[in-house]
Amino acid sequence: MRNRKGLSVRQFSRELYHGDVVRHIAIALGIGGLLLGLATAGWGERVPPPQAKVVKPTTIETGKAEPLAKPTTKPVAKPKQPVTVTTANPVLTVERLLFCNRPERLAEPGIYAEATLPADQWTRVFFHYRNTTTSTAPFVVAVLGSQGEPLSVEIRKGIAEPTSDPPTVGQQAMGRYLQAPTQTLRNTQGFVRFPLLLKSWAVASGVLTVRPIGQDVRLRIYFKNAGKTVSGMQVAEIKVPVREIEIELTEKDGQGFARIGIPAPELRKQIDGTYGFIYTIRVRAPEGKTVRVLFSPRGGQAGLVGVWNGKYQQSPIVPATTWAIFGEKVAGKEEMVLWTSPFGGVFYPVELAFRLM
Repeated sequence: MRNRKGLSVRQFSRELYHGDVVRHIAIALGIGGLLLGLATAGWGERVPPPQAKVVKPTTIETGKAEPLAKPTTKPVAKPKQPVTVTTANPVLTVERLLFCNRPERLAEPGIYAEATLPADQWTRVFFHYRNTTTSTAPFVVAVLGSQGEPLSVEIRKGIAEPTSDPPTVGQQAMGRYLQAPTQTLRNTQGFVRFPLLLKSWAVASGVLTVRPIGQDVRLRIYFKNAGKTVSGMQVAEIKVPVREIEIELTEKDGQGFARIGIPAPELRKQIDGTYGFIYTIRVRAPEGKTVRVLFSPRGGQAGLVGVWNGKYQQSPIVPATTWAIFGEKVAGKEEMVLWTSPFGGVFYPVELAFRLM
């Protein structure tokens, strides 16, 4: 998640193997059941946790496309594993993205993200955290309305099953989001909560779009309890979190390139990747020609998820600088569209190549 100037999620994973694994497991097994019982009881409370001092989100406006870069390695013929293809739902257009990842380490109880979600507006929320304590404890994403008053929200969510492997968790979260339906949730007591139980060194990752109906609400993400706001808590707010890229393939020039995952210069102090951004890549090619999409991670091992001409596709996680095939499609009269989004747990950029076959 972090750039190479800071401690990364991958470095966290290495610490796991060099740490006292036996001690971690013993503590987790010894008190995990007790914490689960307490956490489950707490999630049903009617009264939200007390308000704490909130760090005001940083607001940045951007709509610029990122520079394209040509790959330097010849693409391979086939990926090592097949790409999964399933049904996708339309990608929702949102006005803003809340990037929730600072601090990334869940090292103490408290609130790790908090922000206002305006009434009747869509907001996308991206979160990615790791439990660096030695205990198993609850992690909660909550949408809080007026205390004791009915709450209705439209939500589309992709939340992964927590494990200690960041790329797998991040990819599962984004994949679930791109395939998820939009649901209307109602609660007469004024809150909606999505709890996870995190073991030591487990990763929590998710993507949601939320639209409160008729009232402003609070987004609150907390670990163990919401009694205080942790030091260094920051939520970055990005307006218009989209990227539009056009690829023109011709008989003369049958290959085009794109890059995803690197934020514009004005954003780099607030976010270290375009996690949660939606890329719309429009491809025009001669009718009847097959277009092959390939990808190559450039910052470390990574994969690709996306909606390619209406179908959700998911690649395996592949090593850095490896080229793999993501999909093929025969061009028709209309342009082809690939929607994709960087997911948590990997380094970016990822290069994309579009080739006439």
